[in-house]
Amino acid sequence: MKKWNIYMYANNQYIKKMKLSNPEELFSSSYVINIWFKKYIFGTNFTKAIVKPKLLKKTIENKRQIHVEVEFEEGVEV
Repeated sequence: MKKWNIYMYANNQYIKKMKLSNPEELFSSSYVINIWFKKYIFGTNFTKAIVKPKLLKKTIENKRQIHVEVEFEEGVEV
C-alpha cells in the first residue's frame, strides 16, 4: 500500500512534510515533529513541536497528497 504525503502548515506557512499510510486517522492523533530552518517563524533554526491537524486545506487524490493546517498543543500547569 502506498503512503500518503501530508503537508503541514502553521499560519499558512509550510513547516513539515511527513508520510502516513492510513490518512483516515490523520485528525484523530497528535504528532511530534522536528522543524528545521524556519527561523522566520520560530526564531530558531531547529525546534521540536507537538501538533494536531485542525483544518483540511486541500486533497490531491492522484498524487496522494493532503495539505492540512495544524495547531500547536499547549501544555497544562501542574
